[in-house]
Amino acid sequence: MLDRTRNAAEVFDTATGVHVRSVNFNAGAPSGLTPDLADVSPDGRHLFVSLRGPNPLSGDPHASTGSTPGLAVISVTEQGTNGVLQRVVPIHNLDADGVERADTHGIRVRLT
Repeated sequence: MLDRTRNAAEVFDTATGVHVRSVNFNAGAPSGLTPDLADVSPDGRHLFVSLRGPNPLSGDPHASTGSTPGLAVISVTEQGTNGVLQRVVPIHNLDADGVERADTHGIRVRLT
């Protein structure tokens, strides 16, 4: 489960509901990433996470305002109980006044 306000993923054992650990996205990354929605790679080795922008197009601004709109790539480790942020891929959509309007608010891994 992704926690926007803490910039973290909360890992739970789905069989028992027990909280396993928190994976902090703040370490070694831009602050305020604000993870939103995620999808897993077909092999289960990566999570792709949408990151909200500084001007959210929807949602409660206090919990959905992020610093870097775009995509985060997370390597899944320890049989799915941990992960490491590998890369942040920013996107931009500047309006006529130079205000960032990009707000990635969804994601889906597409199989070809």
